Amino acid sequence: MMRRADRDRARDLVAALGAWSPDAAPATTWLLPALRELLDASFVGAYRPAPTEEGWGIDFMEGAGADAEASIRLFRQWATRLPASERFIGYNPFRVAAAERNRVFARQEDLGVPPELIASLYTTLAIPEHKQIRVLICDGPRLLCWLGATRAAAYTPRDAMLLQRLARPVRDRLRLERTLRPPWASPTAIEVVLEAVARPAFILGPRAAIVLANRAGRAALERDRRGVVGAIGQSMEHPAGAPYRMTRLAVPGYPSYVLAIAGGEEPPTAAAYA
Repeated sequence: MMRRADRDRARDLVAALGAWSPDAAPATTWLLPALRELLDASFVGAYRPAPTEEGWGIDFMEGAGADAEASIRLFRQWATRLPASERFIGYNPFRVAAAERNRVFARQEDLGVPPELIASLYTTLAIPEHKQIRVLICDGPRLLCWLGATRAAAYTPRDAMLLQRLARPVRDRLRLERTLRPPWASPTAIEVVLEAVARPAFILGPRAAIVLANRAGRAALERDRRGVVGAIGQSMEHPAGAPYRMTRLAVPGYPSYVLAIAGGEEPPTAAAYA
């Protein structure tokens, strides 16, 4: 049975996962240490696998625990040795079975992983006697991340209930971060996309503030910032026939962002609207 203190801590984590803002840190940076304490685990990790020419690699991985950096390094090295033709440790990251999506598994026999594979990994990590609890955080059939923990003692139904309570809030937070964070917090990927647009293009945040621009957009701002801002404002108020094409980027209940792309080779200046 779940203790009241555990319920309160899990409730606080659920609330924190739902309290998103544009300047919020990625959830995994603070969730993993909190989850390690909640589950009394030796190590808590989150990662997403990715296929490479050499085998399976890791798209990202974060962890909390003693020697976390060393564990992550060893895990990455071990993962690259898995044959590219095999599914990753018992599941297909691109089409997770419906019965395994966002569902916690704490009994070792239910993990669906060949015992020899687990033995190989745990020997590499120097934790041969450890037990695992995990959940595959999924958006539909696609894996967002593996989230789990290890420790020497077996995990209990109480541990499984705690992690299960967090599974869907974690999914919703990761899905939100994937959808909305890149334009302002991790701009590299969206910058690549914007640079493929020949015309001036901008990501607009709350109150129509420009938070990201492509090269053509930056050049336009340098030439006539007031004109660009005025043209964007007009386009937001009167979209029909406006100088910028506006595309709203939003998830219900969260701040809206807007993609603005100039409709012509050059954005009109303020003088055009006098």
